[in-house]
Amino acid sequence: GVAVFILLLFFPQQIAVPCILCACFTDPIMGETRQRYGGKNACIAGFFVSMFFFIATWYRADIWIRLLVSIVGGTSAVIGEAKKNRWIDDDFMVQILPAVFILILWRMIGLTGLEMLPSPMIHPI
Repeated sequence: GVAVFILLLFFPQQIAVPCILCACFTDPIMGETRQRYGGKNACIAGFFVSMFFFIATWYRADIWIRLLVSIVGGTSAVIGEAKKNRWIDDDFMVQILPAVFILILWRMIGLTGLEMLPSPMIHPI
């Protein structure tokens, strides 16, 4: 709820969409994997599922950007899910943490004059 609102309001859709998909799929997959196979396997599965969503939604970007974003996004989504916090829900962190890290990465790469974001995926009417 709140994380989706924040993502859609303050982040470009190229960052918001894969982060929302990570919350929808990575979080439950990690939860089920953790119960059956343990925490380490859950983190590995969550990382690859998150990477898939970032690679799939950034398909228009250059390959090095796609790999960099998917590694940063996958790692931060797993950190958001794995690190439990008493005051902040892990579903919130799975969405916001990758978005913040990729936003910082986007701004840092933008300082070099390179454009990192691919063209928008969704075109409102």
